[in-house]
Order: sequence, then C-alpha cells, then structure tokens
Amino acid sequence: MEKLENGLYIDLDYKDENEKIKLSEPFPFTKPWNLIAESFEQDISDEAYTELENEYFEHKWINGLLRVSNYGCGIFMNLVVTEEEYGNIWVDNRCNDGGLCPDPFFDQEGRTTFLDWYELWLDKELKKLIMV
Repeated sequence: MEKLENGLYIDLDYKDENEKIKLSEPFPFTKPWNLIAESFEQDISDEAYTELENEYFEHKWINGLLRVSNYGCGIFMNLVVTEEEYGNIWVDNRCNDGGLCPDPFFDQEGRTTFLDWYELWLDKELKKLIMV
C-alpha cells in the first residue's frame, strides 16, 4: 500500500513532481486495453513500433487513476476515481506489455472494488503475521 499523497505520481519508484496523474480527467477505459498487443498482429516497421510504444506510454491513458499499490516489476494497482469504472481497481502493467485492465490478481469474477481489494489485501497480510 502507498501513502495517499504518493498515489498521484506516474511512477511510484521514481516520484517526480512534474510527472503526476491528472485525477480530474476522465479515465478512458471500460474494457482491457493493450495497444502493444494489438500491434503484434500487424507487420510494422521499427520506426512505426517506436511511435506506437511512445503512444502506449502516454500519460493520458492513466488519467483518473490513483495509484494505491506498487505490485513490483513496473506493475501498479490503481483506484479509478472518474467515469464509469469509478471505485474499481485497475492494473497498469504497460511496463511488461500487459496494458491496462481490471484487477485480475484476486481471481474474482467481474470487477474488484476498492473495498474488496483492500479486504483481500488485509486478509493476506494477516495470514503472513499469523504464519510468522
């Protein structure tokens, strides 16, 4: 879990005051999105791929997200704070070419709300304490 004030940073590992998420802007997705995976279906030049990759990492794709956890390896868990997905947890796994998608890590059907995600996280942390 991250401190609330850290949730605005685009990269939780390298907090840069000039690189913050625009919370008030609309979150653009309701279905999983992966621009890079879509490109693998096409035969494109290296230059075109570089342009595509630059677009893939544009900050506009994460508007309306609040980072709540650094899952590791460039994966961030996020709370959607605008638009149709408001209150749900989404994963930003663009660093590993995984795109943006609703939380798949807890094997729940449908969407994972923040409360569901937080309770599952607490349960896992409590199990760790009991096992110690």
